Amino acid sequence: MNRIKQNWKKSIRFCFPMVLTALLCITSPSFAQIPIIKGAIAQTQTAPSLDQQARKNYQQGKFSDAAKLFQQASLAYQSAKDPIRQALSLSNLSLCYQQLAQWNDASRTITDSINLLTSIKETNFEKLSALAQSFDIQGWLQLARGQADAALKSWERVTTLYTQLGKPNLVLTSQTNQALALQNLGLYRRSIPLLYTALKLPQDATDKKLKSLLSGISDSPETATALRTLGDSLRAVGNLPEAHLVLDRSLGIANKLNLPDIITLAQLSLGNTARAEADFPAALNCYQQAATSDSVNLRIQAQVNQLSLLVDSKQKDAAKSLLPQIQQQIQTLPPSYTAIEARVNLAQTMMNMRKQTPEAINLREVAELLSITVQQAAYLGNPRIQADALGSLGNVYEETHQWAEAEKLTQQALQLAQQINAGDIAYRWQWQLGRVTKAQGKIDSAIAAYKEAVGTIKSLRTDLAAASPDVQFAFRDAVEPIHRELVGLLVQSNQKDNLKTARDVIEGLQLVELDNFFREACLTGKPELLHPFIELSKKRLTILASMLKQQKYNFIHIQLQHRCM
Repeated sequence: MNRIKQNWKKSIRFCFPMVLTALLCITSPSFAQIPIIKGAIAQTQTAPSLDQQARKNYQQGKFSDAAKLFQQASLAYQSAKDPIRQALSLSNLSLCYQQLAQWNDASRTITDSINLLTSIKETNFEKLSALAQSFDIQGWLQLARGQADAALKSWERVTTLYTQLGKPNLVLTSQTNQALALQNLGLYRRSIPLLYTALKLPQDATDKKLKSLLSGISDSPETATALRTLGDSLRAVGNLPEAHLVLDRSLGIANKLNLPDIITLAQLSLGNTARAEADFPAALNCYQQAATSDSVNLRIQAQVNQLSLLVDSKQKDAAKSLLPQIQQQIQTLPPSYTAIEARVNLAQTMMNMRKQTPEAINLREVAELLSITVQQAAYLGNPRIQADALGSLGNVYEETHQWAEAEKLTQQALQLAQQINAGDIAYRWQWQLGRVTKAQGKIDSAIAAYKEAVGTIKSLRTDLAAASPDVQFAFRDAVEPIHRELVGLLVQSNQKDNLKTARDVIEGLQLVELDNFFREACLTGKPELLHPFIELSKKRLTILASMLKQQKYNFIHIQLQHRCM
């Protein structure tokens, strides 16, 4: 059971992002629009006609045709001196470009729309409404491109505007989107009070009280989505009973209102929550239900989650049976953030499968899958997902002992991760770089890479402990080996300075272990204070004493004492 829980910790890192990426496709903004003013119809009859035909083409998936018509409508509204509708046509044109993965054009067009609206001196209902919709579209574009900080700011503006306009449902939607951006940044704890406030729920309610309060929440698509987003954050910080209550209510509303996509998303979230509780039959059932979705994106999300669960629970035959279905369907996905995430996560799951049944996985297939993903990620312009794809491909070359290529790809992944300050993925590639250079006999380079990984972990210690256990450290899978392998290299070097550094590394690991036990940062903890007088509660002291009794690192301490006396 412990082993399966550890595997869950490893696999959860992509279960949650995959739901996020599915959400990008499903809950992206609807067309920007305002009521047609009767006095303007005769003057701009051509423009509304073009606009209506563009919407029709968009809904039919004819995005190129829709883009041309929205562009024509924008010019027609410009000629008619109707800047608000011109701006709305530009916003909808940006939506078309997003569907066509023409990201620079999408960004330029939505910026033009916002600039046009802000240049209008008169402030009225129509202008504020159009501006809110344009900022909303901009937020989704920014999130799709991995710019979660910028998306958060855009949706904060949307919330302000809809509050001014007195539109509570749209305020709730924009607050939910803010929470989504915070989740994408790994700041799950910050998203929870935001959503509790948005839903008018007391954050300190007991489970029994919360269940009663949830039943009183109005049934609407907005509340169903907000509740599901809240449930994901609650699960991420380890509040599993509350997560279940909230997600059950979300699913209930979605079923009552017959909202197919929201039903599927709630089933996925409930599956992830059951999996976090090690209730694998319940998790599998939820994933199987979600896999019946009419949305190909959501169906693949559910199937990849299901596959990773089967792999982690060592249901080898079922996993081998499901894999070809996913491989066939994933080829039909057009280049998009969702498709890239799905391919990366499938590749990582296949690598885990290979550890159990090497004959079931062809590494060439994994490499080809990731090569396509790297190309699509570069085209998308999202450095975070591009770093994940490059690093994963580097791991394939590491497995095949193609060290030069593995080092090159890992360096590229690390560079991208560092450019966007994504320390939560950078330490993985620093570790991988250390392994790869060590295998090539580049011991000094390996030590440097390992030190960087440990340094990144140290810098993340407070942030991650205050953010999410799901992206915190699974010690047996990552952090403990990084420290242990670095200590091994330092001890092996037999240099006095390195031996002192090894002692510091061990003490640093003990601090990280405390964070993992306590689920919060020991903000006042310092290596030299790790003794019985450390300022901890009696309960924490008991845990610390129990941990130290395990003497997990005695063999290292003995070696160091022997060499440093």
